[in-house]
Amino acid sequence: MDIAVAPDVNSDNFTTLAVVMDRYEYAQDHQRNYTAVIVMPNMNCDHCVLRARYNPHKPGETTFYQCSDISIKTVKVSGFASAPPADEDFNQIRKVHELSQQYSRSNQYTSKSDMNLYGFAYNPFDSSVLHYVSIDLNTGRISLIKDFEFGFGSVENKLEHRLKFQKMSESLFYRTTKNAVVYKFLLESVISVNKDKGTFGLMLHETGELDEPASTLMEISASDGTTLKSTKIANFDGNAINALLYRSPDQYLTLSIEPASDEGFYFVVGEINSMGVYKRLMSSGIEPLYVNFQFMEVYDDMLLLLMGNENAADTLNARIYIFNLTSMKFDHYVELDVSMYTYQAIQTVNVTGKSMLLAMTPGLTTAKYPEWNLIQVDPMTGKSKRLCPVVPAGFMENYYGGVVFGGVDEMARLYYILRVADSYADVIVSIDVNTCERKFSPLTKDISSGKELISFRIPFLSSGKDLFFIDPLSREDIASGKELISF
Repeated sequence: MDIAVAPDVNSDNFTTLAVVMDRYEYAQDHQRNYTAVIVMPNMNCDHCVLRARYNPHKPGETTFYQCSDISIKTVKVSGFASAPPADEDFNQIRKVHELSQQYSRSNQYTSKSDMNLYGFAYNPFDSSVLHYVSIDLNTGRISLIKDFEFGFGSVENKLEHRLKFQKMSESLFYRTTKNAVVYKFLLESVISVNKDKGTFGLMLHETGELDEPASTLMEISASDGTTLKSTKIANFDGNAINALLYRSPDQYLTLSIEPASDEGFYFVVGEINSMGVYKRLMSSGIEPLYVNFQFMEVYDDMLLLLMGNENAADTLNARIYIFNLTSMKFDHYVELDVSMYTYQAIQTVNVTGKSMLLAMTPGLTTAKYPEWNLIQVDPMTGKSKRLCPVVPAGFMENYYGGVVFGGVDEMARLYYILRVADSYADVIVSIDVNTCERKFSPLTKDISSGKELISFRIPFLSSGKDLFFIDPLSREDIASGKELISF
Protein backbone atom coordinates (compact mmCIF):
# COMPACT_ATOMS: atom_id res chain seq x y z
CA MET A 1 0.00 0.00 0.00
CA ASP A 2 1.22 3.50 -0.75
CA ILE A 3 -0.03 7.00 0.09
CA ALA A 4 0.58 9.87 -2.32
CA VAL A 5 -0.49 13.47 -2.99
CA ALA A 6 -1.19 15.33 -6.25
CA PRO A 7 -1.17 19.16 -6.54
CA ASP A 8 -4.61 19.39 -8.20
CA VAL A 9 -7.56 17.25 -9.27
CA ASN A 10 -6.49 17.02 -12.92
CA SER A 11 -2.91 15.99 -12.22
CA ASP A 12 -1.51 12.47 -12.38
CA ASN A 13 1.81 13.64 -10.93
CA PHE A 14 1.52 11.93 -7.55
CA THR A 15 4.33 12.25 -5.03
CA THR A 16 4.73 9.23 -2.75
CA LEU A 17 4.52 10.10 0.96
CA ALA A 18 4.57 6.67 2.61
CA VAL A 19 4.67 2.97 1.74
CA VAL A 20 3.54 -0.07 3.72
CA MET A 21 4.53 -3.51 2.40
CA ASP A 22 3.05 -6.91 3.21
CA ARG A 23 5.87 -8.40 5.23
CA TYR A 24 4.08 -11.67 5.94
CA GLU A 25 2.99 -12.73 2.47
CA TYR A 26 3.95 -16.35 3.15
CA ALA A 27 1.31 -16.54 5.94
CA GLN A 28 -2.00 -17.40 4.31
CA ASP A 29 -4.15 -16.47 7.29
CA HIS A 30 -2.26 -13.33 8.33
CA GLN A 31 -4.23 -10.11 8.77
CA ARG A 32 -2.90 -6.86 10.15
CA ASN A 33 -4.01 -3.23 10.38
CA TYR A 34 -1.41 -0.57 9.64
CA THR A 35 -0.99 3.06 10.62
CA ALA A 36 1.03 5.01 8.07
CA VAL A 37 2.62 8.22 9.40
CA ILE A 38 3.12 10.80 6.65
CA VAL A 39 4.66 14.27 6.40
CA MET A 40 2.70 16.59 4.11
CA PRO A 41 4.62 18.95 1.80
CA ASN A 42 4.77 22.53 3.06
CA MET A 43 2.93 24.23 0.20
CA ASN A 44 -0.24 26.15 -0.63
CA CYS A 45 -2.82 23.98 -2.32
CA ASP A 46 -6.52 24.85 -2.34
CA HIS A 47 -7.61 21.56 -3.88
CA CYS A 48 -5.10 18.70 -3.69
CA VAL A 49 -5.80 14.99 -3.92
CA LEU A 50 -4.60 12.52 -1.28
CA ARG A 51 -4.56 8.96 -2.60
CA ALA A 52 -4.25 5.64 -0.77
CA ARG A 53 -3.57 2.73 -3.12
CA TYR A 54 -3.62 -0.94 -2.10
CA ASN A 55 -2.12 -3.60 -4.34
CA PRO A 56 -3.10 -7.14 -3.20
CA HIS A 57 -0.84 -10.08 -3.97
CA LYS A 58 -3.64 -12.66 -4.14
CA PRO A 59 -4.71 -13.76 -7.65
CA GLY A 60 -8.00 -12.27 -8.76
CA GLU A 61 -7.88 -9.25 -6.46
CA THR A 62 -7.48 -5.86 -8.11
CA THR A 63 -5.79 -2.63 -7.06
CA PHE A 64 -7.99 -0.65 -4.66
CA TYR A 65 -7.99 3.16 -4.66
CA GLN A 66 -9.29 5.56 -2.02
CA CYS A 67 -8.97 9.32 -2.64
CA SER A 68 -9.73 12.44 -0.60
CA ASP A 69 -9.98 16.08 -1.67
CA ILE A 70 -7.85 18.16 0.70
CA SER A 71 -6.36 21.63 1.06
CA ILE A 72 -2.88 22.46 2.36
CA LYS A 73 -1.65 25.75 3.80
CA THR A 74 2.01 26.65 4.19
CA VAL A 75 3.30 27.17 7.70
CA LYS A 76 6.36 28.92 9.03
CA VAL A 77 9.06 26.43 9.95
CA SER A 78 10.61 27.35 13.28
CA GLY A 79 12.75 24.24 13.53
CA PHE A 80 12.93 20.58 12.71
CA ALA A 81 11.56 17.87 14.94
CA SER A 82 14.01 15.36 16.31
CA ALA A 83 13.23 11.69 16.53
CA PRO A 84 12.89 10.22 20.02
CA PRO A 85 15.88 8.25 21.31
CA ALA A 86 15.91 4.75 19.94
CA ASP A 87 15.05 2.00 22.37
CA GLU A 88 18.21 -0.09 22.32
CA ASP A 89 16.29 -3.18 23.37
CA PHE A 90 14.16 -3.08 20.23
CA ASN A 91 16.31 -1.34 17.64
CA GLN A 92 16.82 -4.43 15.51
CA ILE A 93 19.06 -2.87 12.88
CA ARG A 94 21.47 -1.65 15.55
CA LYS A 95 21.41 -5.06 17.19
CA VAL A 96 22.17 -6.84 13.92
CA HIS A 97 25.05 -4.43 13.29
CA GLU A 98 26.42 -5.20 16.74
CA LEU A 99 26.02 -8.91 16.04
CA SER A 100 28.13 -8.60 12.89
CA GLN A 101 30.86 -6.87 14.91
CA GLN A 102 31.17 -9.96 17.11
CA TYR A 103 32.74 -11.84 14.21
CA SER A 104 36.33 -11.41 13.15
CA ARG A 105 37.29 -10.17 9.69
CA SER A 106 37.63 -13.77 8.60
CA ASN A 107 33.87 -14.08 9.03
CA GLN A 108 33.11 -11.20 6.65
CA TYR A 109 33.06 -11.29 2.87
CA THR A 110 36.23 -9.66 1.56
CA SER A 111 36.68 -7.38 -1.44
CA LYS A 112 38.54 -10.21 -3.16
CA SER A 113 35.69 -12.69 -2.80
CA ASP A 114 33.85 -11.31 -5.87
CA MET A 115 30.50 -12.49 -4.57
CA ASN A 116 27.33 -11.08 -6.10
CA LEU A 117 23.62 -11.69 -6.09
CA TYR A 118 21.65 -11.11 -9.27
CA GLY A 119 17.94 -10.72 -9.69
CA PHE A 120 14.87 -8.76 -10.70
CA ALA A 121 13.33 -5.57 -9.35
CA TYR A 122 9.98 -4.09 -10.33
CA ASN A 123 7.32 -1.60 -9.39
CA PRO A 124 4.54 -3.60 -7.65
CA PHE A 125 1.94 -1.24 -9.11
CA ASP A 126 3.32 -1.74 -12.62
CA SER A 127 4.89 -5.18 -12.86
CA SER A 128 5.02 -5.07 -16.67
CA VAL A 129 8.71 -4.01 -16.64
CA LEU A 130 11.55 -5.87 -14.94
CA HIS A 131 14.87 -4.36 -13.84
CA TYR A 132 17.81 -6.79 -13.76
CA VAL A 133 20.04 -5.92 -10.78
CA SER A 134 23.10 -7.17 -8.89
CA ILE A 135 23.95 -7.07 -5.18
CA ASP A 136 27.54 -6.86 -3.96
CA LEU A 137 28.01 -9.08 -0.91
CA ASN A 138 30.98 -6.97 0.19
CA THR A 139 29.00 -3.72 0.44
CA GLY A 140 25.33 -4.70 0.16
CA ARG A 141 25.01 -2.27 -2.76
CA ILE A 142 22.26 -2.95 -5.33
CA SER A 143 23.05 -1.85 -8.91
CA LEU A 144 20.98 -1.80 -12.09
CA ILE A 145 22.30 -3.92 -14.99
CA LYS A 146 19.54 -3.74 -17.61
CA ASP A 147 15.77 -3.51 -18.12
CA PHE A 148 13.41 -6.11 -19.58
CA GLU A 149 10.36 -4.94 -21.49
CA PHE A 150 8.14 -7.47 -19.75
CA GLY A 151 7.52 -8.45 -16.17
CA PHE A 152 5.88 -10.87 -13.75
CA GLY A 153 2.48 -10.22 -15.32
CA SER A 154 1.09 -7.21 -17.16
CA VAL A 155 -0.96 -4.79 -15.08
CA GLU A 156 -2.78 -3.22 -18.02
CA ASN A 157 -3.92 -6.62 -19.29
CA LYS A 158 -5.19 -8.19 -16.10
CA LEU A 159 -8.93 -8.74 -15.88
CA GLU A 160 -9.46 -5.78 -13.60
CA HIS A 161 -11.14 -2.42 -13.47
CA ARG A 162 -8.97 0.37 -14.82
CA LEU A 163 -9.60 3.95 -13.86
CA LYS A 164 -9.48 6.78 -16.39
CA PHE A 165 -9.66 10.21 -14.80
CA GLN A 166 -11.80 12.89 -16.42
CA LYS A 167 -12.72 14.69 -13.24
CA MET A 168 -12.30 13.43 -9.72
CA SER A 169 -16.08 13.43 -9.29
CA GLU A 170 -16.83 11.86 -12.70
CA SER A 171 -14.55 8.84 -12.98
CA LEU A 172 -15.16 6.27 -15.68
CA PHE A 173 -14.38 2.59 -15.21
CA TYR A 174 -13.25 0.28 -17.99
CA ARG A 175 -12.81 -3.48 -17.93
CA THR A 176 -10.58 -5.51 -20.21
CA THR A 177 -12.36 -8.19 -22.20
CA LYS A 178 -11.80 -11.83 -21.37
CA ASN A 179 -10.19 -12.60 -24.71
CA ALA A 180 -7.82 -9.62 -24.61
CA VAL A 181 -4.31 -10.40 -25.83
CA VAL A 182 -1.90 -10.45 -22.90
CA TYR A 183 1.65 -9.14 -23.18
CA LYS A 184 4.37 -11.65 -22.37
CA PHE A 185 5.52 -12.13 -18.79
CA LEU A 186 7.61 -14.48 -16.66
CA LEU A 187 6.30 -16.95 -14.10
CA GLU A 188 7.65 -15.56 -10.87
CA SER A 189 8.73 -18.67 -8.95
CA VAL A 190 9.49 -21.16 -11.72
CA ILE A 191 13.28 -20.85 -12.06
CA SER A 192 16.30 -23.14 -12.27
CA VAL A 193 20.07 -22.81 -12.71
CA ASN A 194 22.70 -24.36 -14.94
CA LYS A 195 25.95 -23.93 -12.98
CA ASP A 196 28.13 -25.27 -15.80
CA LYS A 197 26.97 -22.77 -18.43
CA GLY A 198 26.34 -19.85 -16.08
CA THR A 199 22.70 -19.52 -17.13
CA PHE A 200 19.30 -19.79 -15.56
CA GLY A 201 16.01 -21.04 -16.97
CA LEU A 202 12.60 -19.40 -16.69
CA MET A 203 9.11 -20.09 -17.97
CA LEU A 204 7.82 -17.35 -20.27
CA HIS A 205 4.18 -16.61 -21.13
CA GLU A 206 4.24 -15.07 -24.62
CA THR A 207 0.67 -14.76 -25.94
CA GLY A 208 -2.91 -15.56 -25.07
CA GLU A 209 -5.11 -14.95 -22.07
CA LEU A 210 -3.65 -14.27 -18.66
CA ASP A 211 -4.56 -17.67 -17.21
CA GLU A 212 -3.21 -19.73 -20.12
CA PRO A 213 -0.17 -21.85 -19.07
CA ALA A 214 3.28 -20.54 -19.98
CA SER A 215 4.79 -22.72 -22.71
CA THR A 216 8.16 -21.13 -23.57
CA LEU A 217 11.45 -22.06 -21.89
CA MET A 218 13.75 -19.03 -21.68
CA GLU A 219 17.46 -19.17 -20.81
CA ILE A 220 19.29 -16.03 -19.63
CA SER A 221 22.98 -15.32 -19.01
CA ALA A 222 23.60 -14.74 -15.32
CA SER A 223 26.37 -12.18 -15.73
CA ASP A 224 24.62 -9.60 -17.92
CA GLY A 225 21.00 -10.73 -18.30
CA THR A 226 21.33 -11.46 -22.03
CA THR A 227 18.62 -13.74 -23.42
CA LEU A 228 20.43 -16.75 -24.88
CA LYS A 229 17.51 -18.92 -25.95
CA SER A 230 13.73 -18.80 -26.08
CA THR A 231 12.22 -22.17 -27.02
CA LYS A 232 8.55 -22.94 -27.57
CA ILE A 233 7.97 -26.25 -25.79
CA ALA A 234 6.98 -29.05 -28.19
CA ASN A 235 4.42 -31.71 -27.21
CA PHE A 236 3.28 -29.43 -24.38
CA ASP A 237 0.12 -30.97 -22.88
CA GLY A 238 -1.38 -27.68 -21.69
CA ASN A 239 -0.96 -28.29 -17.95
CA ALA A 240 0.78 -25.47 -16.10
CA ILE A 241 4.41 -26.10 -15.11
CA ASN A 242 4.68 -25.28 -11.40
CA ALA A 243 8.41 -25.99 -10.90
CA LEU A 244 11.53 -26.32 -13.02
CA LEU A 245 14.79 -28.06 -12.06
CA TYR A 246 17.94 -28.33 -14.19
CA ARG A 247 19.44 -31.83 -14.00
CA SER A 248 21.73 -32.16 -17.04
CA PRO A 249 22.41 -30.46 -20.41
CA ASP A 250 19.73 -32.75 -21.86
CA GLN A 251 17.09 -32.46 -19.17
CA TYR A 252 15.03 -30.02 -17.14
CA LEU A 253 12.71 -31.78 -14.69
CA THR A 254 9.25 -30.24 -14.35
CA LEU A 255 6.36 -30.48 -11.90
CA SER A 256 2.70 -29.98 -12.77
CA ILE A 257 -0.06 -30.05 -10.15
CA GLU A 258 -3.04 -31.34 -12.12
CA PRO A 259 -6.64 -31.65 -10.92
CA ALA A 260 -7.97 -35.18 -10.59
CA SER A 261 -11.43 -36.27 -11.70
CA ASP A 262 -12.23 -36.88 -8.06
CA GLU A 263 -11.51 -34.28 -5.38
CA GLY A 264 -7.77 -33.65 -5.19
CA PHE A 265 -4.71 -33.33 -7.40
CA TYR A 266 -2.01 -35.39 -9.11
CA PHE A 267 1.68 -34.44 -8.86
CA VAL A 268 3.03 -35.06 -12.35
CA VAL A 269 6.79 -35.10 -13.01
CA GLY A 270 7.92 -34.46 -16.58
CA GLU A 271 10.99 -33.38 -18.52
CA ILE A 272 12.01 -30.86 -21.18
CA ASN A 273 14.99 -32.03 -23.24
CA SER A 274 17.66 -29.94 -24.95
CA MET A 275 15.48 -29.66 -28.08
CA GLY A 276 12.61 -28.22 -26.07
CA VAL A 277 10.43 -31.34 -26.24
CA TYR A 278 8.20 -32.10 -23.24
CA LYS A 279 7.62 -35.65 -21.99
CA ARG A 280 5.48 -36.89 -19.11
CA LEU A 281 7.52 -39.20 -16.83
CA MET A 282 5.54 -40.24 -13.74
CA SER A 283 2.66 -39.28 -11.49
CA SER A 284 1.61 -39.61 -7.85
CA GLY A 285 -1.74 -40.80 -6.58
CA ILE A 286 -4.56 -38.38 -5.77
CA GLU A 287 -3.76 -35.91 -2.96
CA PRO A 288 -6.61 -33.74 -1.58
CA LEU A 289 -4.85 -31.87 1.25
CA TYR A 290 -1.05 -31.51 0.91
CA VAL A 291 -1.23 -29.40 -2.22
CA ASN A 292 0.81 -26.28 -1.35
CA PHE A 293 4.00 -26.67 -3.39
CA GLN A 294 7.09 -25.43 -1.53
CA PHE A 295 10.26 -26.90 -3.06
CA MET A 296 11.65 -29.52 -5.44
CA GLU A 297 15.11 -31.06 -5.04
CA VAL A 298 17.13 -34.06 -6.27
CA TYR A 299 18.57 -36.31 -3.54
CA ASP A 300 20.74 -39.19 -4.85
CA ASP A 301 18.49 -40.97 -7.38
CA MET A 302 15.29 -39.53 -5.94
CA LEU A 303 13.25 -36.43 -6.73
CA LEU A 304 11.81 -34.90 -3.56
CA LEU A 305 8.72 -32.67 -3.51
CA LEU A 306 8.13 -30.65 -0.35
CA MET A 307 4.36 -30.14 -0.11
CA GLY A 308 2.50 -28.22 2.59
CA ASN A 309 -0.90 -28.86 4.15
CA GLU A 310 -3.22 -26.14 2.86
CA ASN A 311 -5.13 -26.12 6.17
CA ALA A 312 -2.03 -25.73 8.38
CA ALA A 313 -0.95 -22.15 7.77
CA ASP A 314 0.42 -21.77 11.31
CA THR A 315 1.79 -25.22 12.15
CA LEU A 316 3.17 -25.70 8.60
CA ASN A 317 2.54 -29.44 8.48
CA ALA A 318 4.27 -30.87 5.43
CA ARG A 319 5.23 -34.02 3.58
CA ILE A 320 8.02 -35.07 1.25
CA TYR A 321 6.77 -36.93 -1.83
CA ILE A 322 9.49 -39.21 -3.22
CA PHE A 323 9.84 -40.11 -6.92
CA ASN A 324 12.41 -42.70 -8.07
CA LEU A 325 14.46 -41.30 -10.98
CA THR A 326 15.80 -44.76 -11.88
CA SER A 327 12.54 -46.69 -12.15
CA MET A 328 10.63 -43.50 -13.08
CA LYS A 329 7.86 -44.28 -10.61
CA PHE A 330 6.31 -42.56 -7.62
CA ASP A 331 7.59 -44.30 -4.51
CA HIS A 332 5.94 -42.97 -1.34
CA TYR A 333 5.56 -39.93 0.87
CA VAL A 334 6.96 -39.15 4.32
CA GLU A 335 5.21 -37.05 6.96
CA LEU A 336 7.64 -34.46 8.37
CA ASP A 337 8.14 -33.90 12.08
CA VAL A 338 7.50 -30.17 12.60
CA SER A 339 7.16 -30.27 16.38
CA MET A 340 10.42 -28.30 16.83
CA TYR A 341 11.48 -27.06 13.40
CA THR A 342 9.35 -25.73 10.54
CA TYR A 343 10.70 -24.96 7.08
CA GLN A 344 9.51 -24.40 3.52
CA ALA A 345 12.56 -25.39 1.48
CA ILE A 346 15.11 -28.22 1.38
CA GLN A 347 18.68 -28.32 0.02
CA THR A 348 20.92 -31.23 -0.95
CA VAL A 349 24.65 -31.05 -0.20
CA ASN A 350 27.29 -33.69 -0.87
CA VAL A 351 29.88 -33.99 1.91
CA THR A 352 32.71 -36.54 1.46
CA GLY A 353 30.65 -38.51 -1.03
CA LYS A 354 27.53 -38.65 1.13
CA SER A 355 24.32 -36.71 0.48
CA MET A 356 22.73 -34.63 3.22
CA LEU A 357 19.32 -32.93 3.11
CA LEU A 358 19.41 -29.52 4.82
CA ALA A 359 16.96 -26.76 5.71
CA MET A 360 17.13 -23.34 7.34
CA THR A 361 14.55 -22.91 10.09
CA PRO A 362 13.35 -20.31 12.61
CA GLY A 363 11.86 -23.06 14.77
CA LEU A 364 8.10 -22.58 15.11
CA THR A 365 6.01 -19.82 13.55
CA THR A 366 4.95 -18.46 16.95
CA ALA A 367 8.33 -16.89 17.80
CA LYS A 368 8.56 -13.16 16.97
CA TYR A 369 12.37 -12.87 16.95
CA PRO A 370 13.37 -16.53 16.64
CA GLU A 371 16.68 -18.31 16.78
CA TRP A 372 17.75 -19.47 13.31
CA ASN A 373 19.38 -22.86 12.80
CA LEU A 374 20.59 -25.05 9.97
CA ILE A 375 19.07 -28.52 10.36
CA GLN A 376 19.54 -31.90 8.73
CA VAL A 377 16.40 -33.69 7.54
CA ASP A 378 16.12 -37.45 7.10
CA PRO A 379 13.99 -37.89 3.95
CA MET A 380 13.25 -41.50 4.86
CA THR A 381 11.78 -40.82 8.31
CA GLY A 382 10.85 -37.12 8.26
CA LYS A 383 12.88 -36.50 11.44
CA SER A 384 15.27 -33.55 11.73
CA LYS A 385 18.14 -32.48 13.99
CA ARG A 386 20.10 -29.28 14.48
CA LEU A 387 23.35 -29.16 12.53
CA CYS A 388 24.57 -25.56 13.01
CA PRO A 389 23.38 -22.56 15.01
CA VAL A 390 23.17 -19.52 12.70
CA VAL A 391 21.72 -16.49 14.52
CA PRO A 392 20.63 -16.26 18.18
CA ALA A 393 17.13 -15.14 19.10
CA GLY A 394 16.28 -11.45 19.10
CA PHE A 395 17.61 -10.30 15.71
CA MET A 396 15.73 -11.72 12.72
CA GLU A 397 12.13 -12.29 11.68
CA ASN A 398 10.62 -15.73 11.11
CA TYR A 399 10.47 -15.01 7.38
CA TYR A 400 10.51 -18.19 5.27
CA GLY A 401 11.27 -16.66 1.87
CA GLY A 402 15.07 -16.46 1.93
CA VAL A 403 15.89 -19.83 0.40
CA VAL A 404 18.63 -20.21 -2.23
CA PHE A 405 17.83 -22.68 -5.01
CA GLY A 406 20.86 -24.94 -5.43
CA GLY A 407 22.54 -22.66 -2.92
CA VAL A 408 25.39 -24.90 -1.78
CA ASP A 409 28.78 -24.23 -3.41
CA GLU A 410 31.67 -26.62 -4.09
CA MET A 411 33.09 -25.86 -0.64
CA ALA A 412 29.83 -27.03 1.00
CA ARG A 413 28.75 -23.52 2.01
CA LEU A 414 25.00 -22.88 2.10
CA TYR A 415 23.68 -19.36 1.36
CA TYR A 416 20.49 -17.87 2.78
CA ILE A 417 18.73 -14.49 3.08
CA LEU A 418 17.73 -13.38 6.58
CA ARG A 419 15.37 -10.46 7.15
CA VAL A 420 16.14 -8.08 10.00
CA ALA A 421 13.23 -7.85 12.44
CA ASP A 422 11.06 -4.72 12.29
CA SER A 423 12.72 -3.48 9.10
CA TYR A 424 13.02 -4.14 5.38
CA ALA A 425 16.77 -4.75 5.61
CA ASP A 426 18.29 -8.09 4.69
CA VAL A 427 21.51 -9.89 5.57
CA ILE A 428 23.00 -12.62 3.38
CA VAL A 429 24.55 -15.41 5.42
CA SER A 430 26.61 -18.40 4.33
CA ILE A 431 27.22 -21.42 6.56
CA ASP A 432 30.04 -23.92 6.14
CA VAL A 433 28.27 -27.26 6.50
CA ASN A 434 31.46 -28.98 7.73
CA THR A 435 32.57 -26.44 10.36
CA CYS A 436 29.43 -24.31 10.94
CA GLU A 437 31.51 -21.16 10.22
CA ARG A 438 29.22 -18.26 9.28
CA LYS A 439 29.85 -15.26 7.05
CA PHE A 440 27.52 -12.25 6.97
CA SER A 441 27.13 -9.59 4.30
CA PRO A 442 26.52 -5.93 5.22
CA LEU A 443 22.90 -4.82 5.38
CA THR A 444 21.67 -4.55 1.81
CA LYS A 445 21.26 -1.04 0.38
CA ASP A 446 18.54 -0.20 -2.15
CA ILE A 447 18.84 1.69 -5.39
CA SER A 448 16.55 4.64 -6.07
CA SER A 449 14.58 4.95 -9.29
CA GLY A 450 12.97 8.37 -9.52
CA LYS A 451 9.55 8.24 -7.92
CA GLU A 452 9.01 4.55 -8.57
CA LEU A 453 8.38 1.98 -5.88
CA ILE A 454 10.82 -0.85 -6.37
CA SER A 455 10.11 -4.37 -5.10
CA PHE A 456 13.19 -6.57 -5.28
CA ARG A 457 13.02 -10.21 -6.31
CA ILE A 458 16.49 -11.75 -6.01
CA PRO A 459 16.98 -14.88 -8.10
CA PHE A 460 20.58 -16.06 -7.68
CA LEU A 461 24.11 -15.71 -6.37
CA SER A 462 27.31 -15.81 -8.46
CA SER A 463 30.77 -16.79 -7.28
CA GLY A 464 33.11 -17.39 -10.19
CA LYS A 465 31.44 -20.17 -12.18
CA ASP A 466 29.05 -21.21 -9.42
CA LEU A 467 25.50 -19.87 -9.52
CA PHE A 468 22.88 -20.18 -6.84
CA PHE A 469 19.23 -19.28 -7.03
CA ILE A 470 17.38 -17.35 -4.35
CA ASP A 471 13.62 -17.60 -3.97
CA PRO A 472 11.95 -14.61 -5.66
CA LEU A 473 9.90 -14.09 -2.52
CA SER A 474 12.99 -13.37 -0.49
CA ARG A 475 12.80 -9.56 -0.61
CA GLU A 476 10.14 -6.86 -0.54
CA ASP A 477 12.36 -3.77 -0.60
CA ILE A 478 11.30 -0.38 -1.82
CA ALA A 479 12.79 2.94 -2.80
CA SER A 480 10.61 6.03 -2.90
CA GLY A 481 11.89 9.14 -4.62
CA LYS A 482 15.42 9.71 -3.41
CA GLU A 483 14.83 8.32 0.07
CA LEU A 484 15.89 4.74 0.65
CA ILE A 485 13.42 2.85 2.78
CA SER A 486 15.71 -0.13 3.39
CA PHE A 487 19.06 0.09 5.12
